[in-house]
Amino acid sequence: MIGGERVALVHDRLEQNGGAERVLWALHSMFPGAPIYTPIWNREAVPGFDGCDVRTTWMQHLPGIGKMPRLYAALYPLAFAGLRLEGYDLVISLTSSFAQGIQTKGSGLHVCYCHSPANFVWRPQAYFLNPVARAVVAPLRLWLKTWDRWAAKQPDIYIATGHSVADRVKSFYHRDASIIAPPVDRKWFTRHKSDDFYLVAARLVPHKRLELAIKACGRLGLPLVVVGSGRSETRLRKMAGSKVRFAGYIPDDELRELYSRARAVLVPSEEEFGLVALEAQAAGTPVIAFDRGGATETVVDGVTGIRFSPQTADGLVEAIARFEEHSWDRTAIQENAARFDEIRFQREFLSLIERHTPQPATYSLGAGRA
Repeated sequence: MIGGERVALVHDRLEQNGGAERVLWALHSMFPGAPIYTPIWNREAVPGFDGCDVRTTWMQHLPGIGKMPRLYAALYPLAFAGLRLEGYDLVISLTSSFAQGIQTKGSGLHVCYCHSPANFVWRPQAYFLNPVARAVVAPLRLWLKTWDRWAAKQPDIYIATGHSVADRVKSFYHRDASIIAPPVDRKWFTRHKSDDFYLVAARLVPHKRLELAIKACGRLGLPLVVVGSGRSETRLRKMAGSKVRFAGYIPDDELRELYSRARAVLVPSEEEFGLVALEAQAAGTPVIAFDRGGATETVVDGVTGIRFSPQTADGLVEAIARFEEHSWDRTAIQENAARFDEIRFQREFLSLIERHTPQPATYSLGAGRA
């Protein structure tokens, strides 16, 4: 039997609120007694895990790590390799970088839920848009790639968020991965209220390609609300016109309200999965997304939104024009989001665990977040 006291969760780092953290919470809701191991935890940026048994490493005390966590990229593998998680029946690592490198010494089942092999290691052209930046980090990438190949051998089972991630796991790690899509929390389901503006919700970092949304809406004279924070904010503000409003980081209840009032949510980046697209659809709001990665599995072209290519401002302008020609069935949009609900996620996850454990797991489904 797998109980909360015999389960451990391992997370890359708790320093931002994003899709990975939403999945971590979904798993913590399934195993509320499980400790969460992570190299660092920025309590101010991620307060939602207050009251949980979060166990950090020596990296928590490094100077400036709360503000510049990526500055210490070379040290995360050492932190994970130093963790010894003997005595657990089940260890679940959630990663888009290095959490899979923890060692269980064969004492329990190690399941790795992979959002993607580290893009800055394996797909630098998608992560570093500047060729100079790619060249500067090349020596670090060489060391991290060597370590990551070793770390990829540690899990007993790989789970990928979708088909594109499963393909990367196979290509980079030479491991097969089952597919279990992340869950969309029931709290995002609400009535669509109006079509007041276009909306983007993402970290303000280069590979999210938010400049495409700003340029496209600027050319068309459309109002745009930008939700999120990050190191690209100054650059994005400089290119934004008077119809662009930067809302910064906002709590989930305010974001749900914006989803319900948006004409469409724009996703100009290639997402490994992209919970924003599903959260928007839960509010009956269609999505205009770059036609690659997770969008190919979450956005039904012409039914729940528009998928566009190429990944340019011109491509997005054309997609918005196509979008404006459609009428949208709010019920169909919400039904698509409902396919990815928490109960489905819990059942699929526990079913996979049961197939790989000598005794079945027991858990009362549907606890969710209070």
